[in-house]
Amino acid sequence: MNRKHETATFGRDEVIDLIWRTLDKRSVYMNDLRRIGKTMILEAMRENPAPGWTVIKRDLGRCHSVEEFAALVYQDVMASITGKTKLMRRMTELIGKAGGAQIGPVKLPDGRVAPWKEVLERTFADLDQASAEEDLRVVFLWDEVPFLLDNVIKNSAEGTGERMAMQVLDTIRSLGQDYPRVKMVLTGSIGLHHILSDLREENYVNSPLNHMKPIAPGPLKASDAVTFASHLLKERGVGSDEGCAAEIARLVGHVPYYIESFIDDLRYGEKLMCVEIEEKLTQRLTDPDDDWDLPHYRTRLRRYFGKEETIVLAILDHLARSSNAQSNAEIMAAMKSIGVDIEEELARHLLKLLHRDHYIEKDAAGKWRFRLALVQRWWKLDRGLS
Repeated sequence: MNRKHETATFGRDEVIDLIWRTLDKRSVYMNDLRRIGKTMILEAMRENPAPGWTVIKRDLGRCHSVEEFAALVYQDVMASITGKTKLMRRMTELIGKAGGAQIGPVKLPDGRVAPWKEVLERTFADLDQASAEEDLRVVFLWDEVPFLLDNVIKNSAEGTGERMAMQVLDTIRSLGQDYPRVKMVLTGSIGLHHILSDLREENYVNSPLNHMKPIAPGPLKASDAVTFASHLLKERGVGSDEGCAAEIARLVGHVPYYIESFIDDLRYGEKLMCVEIEEKLTQRLTDPDDDWDLPHYRTRLRRYFGKEETIVLAILDHLARSSNAQSNAEIMAAMKSIGVDIEEELARHLLKLLHRDHYIEKDAAGKWRFRLALVQRWWKLDRGLS
């Protein structure tokens, strides 16, 4: 594995092992913040599959239609079973022997586009049977599924997008249930719960993820993050005071991407003192050209919270100012003090959504705080909060 993958998956052996153990029985939905390392975990699984598994990885974020989705799945399967295409019996019956070589939507012999659901169902059926005959199992690693659904909704004919997204979700669910030797790992930085909430307003009542285990990789353990930061400081040739690695890890929320990016920004051979780290981080967080893209945490709220955006901003502002975790009652009192009119049940609902979006986390006492110290620090700076 190259250095980039080693960096992104440092300290991730436990979660990768958990995913493989889970796949023995059920599929997985991996949802977490951007930059946490979901994609690189998938890449590590692709490069080092568990014994007996064939891995098919695809980023679906750039997939814009149901026909394109079905075609990519079929083409990926054909590429993964090179030399064994005779096993694709049901698909051969549908499109003929030359179908696998084409680019774009799968075509029938008469030139029409093949029905996307039939392509997926036949592909999975062929793959499941081939897996049984070859005594292996297959896992699809599908990255950024929520973006696929969002694209389908936006790019379908007017008035049909939500219905098409519902059909995609229902098809994924049924495929996962009908073909036991084929599993899926779905990922998303945008929670599927937002899309499901919109679809339920269109009378969608199914629970497409109920057969999948939710797994959130989260930041590294504190001890792993410190070890990682210490290793990178030495590799970078940066001299440092005792405790600098721990301070860097703490301030960026123990996320390996941010640890590496912060240290990469240091000069080779410089001497780093602990008292400098916070100032350097502030400079990074206030740089308008920085590549951490933290404004994403602010700009996405309108899209996913709509008319409740103002209330959500007020809640996050209050939590960003708070040095201690806050109870529901404390949050409600803070909202009342600034004139934000919110019912208790709505507050509970919005806090749960922010929790599922990984903005915030709940401690053992049932109190809320920002999940990542880095995001809290950026939020205060960006919003000008004292």
